[in-house]
Formats: sequence, structure tokens, C-alpha cells
Amino acid sequence: MLYILFYFISILIYSRLKILPRGVAACGLVGYSGKGNADSNKLRLLMMNASSRGRDSCGIYGKELLREVCGPGKFVLNDGFNEAAKAKNVICHNRYTTQGTINIDNAHPYIYKMEDGRTLIGAHNGWLFKEPIKKYRSEEH
Repeated sequence: MLYILFYFISILIYSRLKILPRGVAACGLVGYSGKGNADSNKLRLLMMNASSRGRDSCGIYGKELLREVCGPGKFVLNDGFNEAAKAKNVICHNRYTTQGTINIDNAHPYIYKMEDGRTLIGAHNGWLFKEPIKKYRSEEH
């Protein structure tokens, strides 16, 4: 099983590209992909470890989407967390607000409906321009 804590990589990339000024925090991303379902306890630990990367809202997408406007300490205790984690591919996000407001609409992961009918699940660690993304954003997110 492969558990990855993405924020180390993203901060390294951002700092090399000089997109983020030194000392500016960015969101925390945790991902899992494996032959069996994710271990919800390991995901909890990784999200808590990434809590310094964001405490404004949290989300998880695996079997289902779960998002909440709260820090990871409260989020990982949510009754729906175990159920959402029951999947072979899972992405979790701790949001550190740098743009926009703190609300459920700005919590990640997002569900995007592609023009060809496929669904794309995404979370990001940085800024996105609204116009290119607007046409893919689902009404259900």
C-alpha cells in the first residue's frame, strides 16, 4: 500500500518556482492508491500531520465525497470519514485559505463533470483561474 503526503512535494515545487513567498503556507494534500481499501486510521494520522498546512476546511473523496468547514481535528472524527475512506483511491485535503472565502463551496476535493461525460475528482494546492474551471464544475459539489 502506498500512502503519500503531498504537501512536502508541493511546497518544494512552489518554492523552486517562486510562486509562494517564503513563509507562506499552502494546503495539505494526502492521497492513497492501492489494491485494497485505504486504512482510515492512517488517513486520519496523515491529515492530522498535515494540519499545519490548513485548518479552514477539509475534505475526502473515496467511496463518497465528504467536506466540512472545520479543521482536521474535528473532521477526522466525522462519522462519515470511515465510509468515505472505503476505496482503492482516496484523496484528502486540508484547506489553507489564500483566496476566496471560507465556506463549503471552496472546500476540496471538487467534482468536475467533463464534456465527454466522465467525472474528474480534484484538489489543488494553489490558485486556479475561474474561467477555465467554471465549465467543468459540478452543481453537486
